[in-house]
Amino acid sequence: MNILITGGTGYIGSHTSIILTKAGHKITIVDNLCNSNIEVIGQLIKIIGSKVNFINGDVRNTSLMTDWAISDSAVKVSILRCFNPVGAHESGLIGEYPNQSPNNLIPYITKVISGSLTHLNIYGNDYETRDGTGERDYIHMMDLDEGHLAALGHLKNNFGVHIYNLGMGHSTTVLELIKIF
Repeated sequence: MNILITGGTGYIGSHTSIILTKAGHKITIVDNLCNSNIEVIGQLIKIIGSKVNFINGDVRNTSLMTDWAISDSAVKVSILRCFNPVGAHESGLIGEYPNQSPNNLIPYITKVISGSLTHLNIYGNDYETRDGTGERDYIHMMDLDEGHLAALGHLKNNFGVHIYNLGMGHSTTVLELIKIF
């Protein structure tokens, strides 16, 4: 299957590019590089072992994709909404490397541990959670990629637009996550 991957040089998209290529799909990556780096393409080539089609462009508006699927009955679209992905590809060549200060907790924790940042602020201690800190449903990147493959399997026999929420179904608080490290 030919697959267009939006944000394909970012954290989620780069991992998805690997698993879809290894599953035999032909991918084209579209990314405007606003929160990623062109060097990721080179890392993908090393991992995949072949050329990667890349277009520098911006398609952040999901209605563009749904409108396309509505106007052309041959188009199949899966939109996956992901809960807090964590982890990285086993090669270590790609991961979450934001251009600016991290917005997600895991890279923030790792930057504090490595000494790149001096401290971690914890906002809130009065939430209705086990320890009063915020909680999130985290999913490992490679599990998330399995969800992408399952969504593609569904598209084989189903046209139109399909939207999925991907998570693990259980939460971890900020303090619980820090204690893991």
